[in-house]
Amino acid sequence: MKNSIKINEFTKFSAHQIIPENVLLTGFIDSPGIKQIEISPTDACNQNCQWCFTVLARESKEKMSLAQLKKILDDFQLQGGVSIVISGGGEPLLYSGLITPTKTFEGKSILEYCFNFGFTVGLITNGVYLDRLIKAIDIKKLAFLRVSVDTLNEDDYYSLHGAKKEHFQTVIKNITTASNQRMGSYTPAFGLSFIVDTESNLNSTNDSVIAINTFVKKLNIDFVQFKHLHTTNIKLAQKSLLKVHYFAKQLEWSNTEFWVQEYHSPKPHEVCYVTKIIQSFGNKDKVFPCCHLFGNTNYIEQKGQLKTEVVVKNCPSKVCRYVSINNLLTEVENGVPVDKAINTLKQSIEEYGFHPYRYFPTAPDLIFPVTGKKTS
Repeated sequence: MKNSIKINEFTKFSAHQIIPENVLLTGFIDSPGIKQIEISPTDACNQNCQWCFTVLARESKEKMSLAQLKKILDDFQLQGGVSIVISGGGEPLLYSGLITPTKTFEGKSILEYCFNFGFTVGLITNGVYLDRLIKAIDIKKLAFLRVSVDTLNEDDYYSLHGAKKEHFQTVIKNITTASNQRMGSYTPAFGLSFIVDTESNLNSTNDSVIAINTFVKKLNIDFVQFKHLHTTNIKLAQKSLLKVHYFAKQLEWSNTEFWVQEYHSPKPHEVCYVTKIIQSFGNKDKVFPCCHLFGNTNYIEQKGQLKTEVVVKNCPSKVCRYVSINNLLTEVENGVPVDKAINTLKQSIEEYGFHPYRYFPTAPDLIFPVTGKKTS
């Protein structure tokens, strides 16, 4: 792709999307089936990001029933599931029962129920109610925690998020508290995501990247994700991301990895094999092949969790974070030994740094990049 970030331009602290978040490749052939589920329990949100791809669904404030969610988790456990990502949709910490005990979940919170099953769990939040999470559970039990802060400029924050005036300072305070809470532990892998916008130069200037670098080093943040706002002009988006990457490479990030996410477009004529190992669930019994289809009225409906032989064609998503992993899986489907694909993942870690979520919650056979020991 023209203007895309070339893999040989990446540094130790900037990983290519060859290792997407939480995807298990090991066992793809020997024990196929859904290994990870991504759950959007509610469309309700305490902010109003107009650029969010679920903004229309969010108006309804619909949510999964506790009984529906429990059935999904129980079925997932029985079929050998490994990893769960809880995100939006809306703001997951608004979902009743996530961090408070309920009768439906045998007197436990949903998170504790997942921990008891042995699932590795990641949570993506806007951070406003992060203090509630910290008070309710030991956050070290989470595999990863990512806060969508998007910008460190307070005025830009309110413009982007349509949030209440106290939200920005609340989020910064909660991020600091969470960092202190997990001090001395390798989990959760703690990250922040930032929006890059071509037209407004949001987070695409040298000064803004320096400010982010200073902030995350001070708080010992594990990874920083830069991703572009949704746009139809992919070439300009790529130029902005290349600029961010150039600025970020000039800085010392200590133990923080910066991650510049390429603006990929999937190839709609190809089969998506990622659906064999990842499944997303929303309210009203909606089952999605990929998180980027949330909010899309033409989502591809599936009955129950996808089976091995079921794949999705002609994905309508304009942007796909799983392009690289799908390319690897396509190779496997076309006869390339799975071991070779796994080695590709290992080489990516060794050459370009650790995975943004460090812990590899769904990839126990990958080499742990710091100790050299396996995570299993």
